[in-house]
Amino acid sequence: MSPIPLYLITGFLGSGKTTLLNNLLEGLGGRRAGVIVNEFGPVNIDALRLAASGARPGEIVELNNGQIFCSCLAGSFVESVLALAGMQIDLILVECSGLSRPAPLDAMMCDIEKRTGGRVAYRGMVCVADAESYPALSQAAAAVTEQVIRSGVILVNKIDRVPPDEGKQVMRDLAALNPRARIIPTSYCKTDRDLLALASTGADERPGDQPAACASAGSSARPQSVFLPADGTLDEESVRAFLGTITGMTYRVKGLLHTRAGDRSIDCVGDTVAIDPWRDGIVEPGLVVVLRHGASPGEIPGAWEKLINGDGRRQVQQ
Repeated sequence: MSPIPLYLITGFLGSGKTTLLNNLLEGLGGRRAGVIVNEFGPVNIDALRLAASGARPGEIVELNNGQIFCSCLAGSFVESVLALAGMQIDLILVECSGLSRPAPLDAMMCDIEKRTGGRVAYRGMVCVADAESYPALSQAAAAVTEQVIRSGVILVNKIDRVPPDEGKQVMRDLAALNPRARIIPTSYCKTDRDLLALASTGADERPGDQPAACASAGSSARPQSVFLPADGTLDEESVRAFLGTITGMTYRVKGLLHTRAGDRSIDCVGDTVAIDPWRDGIVEPGLVVVLRHGASPGEIPGAWEKLINGDGRRQVQQ
C-alpha cells in the first residue's frame, strides 16, 4: 500500500494560504483529504472560513495557540497526523501558521513515519509569498525566509497588485534565496499547474537538509498576539474606525463579529481592512490581532473595551 502523502502550505500572515488550500481541495477530483489548520491565535478563523467555503475534505483538525513546529504544539501535530493516518483518506494537507519556522520538520516527520510504520510520508511544501509585503517582511521576520528556503514551490501571490518591475524583482529575490524552487506568479493563488506534483519533485530532499541560511535571517523575535473578545452587537463603522487606528502596528487582524448590520468577517493585512458579510454563524466572536515585530499591545485592549461596552471593566486576554 502506498503511503499517504503529506504536504505543507506555508506563507506569512495574510499571504493567501487559506485561499490556496480551498483551491487545492476543489481540484482533488474525488480524492479525500485530511486537513490540519494551524492558527497562531486562540481562535481558528481560517478553519471556520474553510468549513464555510463549501470545500469538503475528509476531516478538518484545528491546532490553535501556537505553531506546529514549536514545543507548544509539536506533540499535538504529530498526534493529529497519526489520527488522520487511521482514516480513509488519500492525502494530508497542513496549513501552517504564518509564523511557522519549519526547521524541526525533518525530525518530526521521521517520528511520524516511524510511528505509522511508513503509512504517512512527507511529500513537499508550497509557500505563498505576498508580492506586496514580501520585500519588507523578508527583512523583518525570520519565519518568512525560513519558509521560502524550505519550499519546493513558491507562489508569488497578489502579483496583480504590484507594478510589473516590482513583481519581477520579488521573483528574482526568491529565486536567489531558493534556486531549486518552482516560482509561480498568481492572483488569488490560481494556477493551472499541479502544485502538489511539483511539490513532490525532489521529495527525497527533506526540509531539514536545506541550507542553514535561514537560521540567522531576519529578526528572531516572536510577534505578540492579542485576542479581543466581543460578545455583544457592535456598530460596524465604529469597528472600522478602531481597525484604522491599529493596522499600522499589526501584521494581521482577523475574526468574526456581530454588528447591527449583520454578522461580519474581519480580515486585515497591513493597512488593508476588509469587512464582509458572514452567514455561517459565530461561536466565539472576537478578533485575533498579531502585532508587528517590536510593537506592543499598548492601549489596544483598553480601546477595544470602550468600543464593546463603554466601561473598560472587561479583562482582555493577552
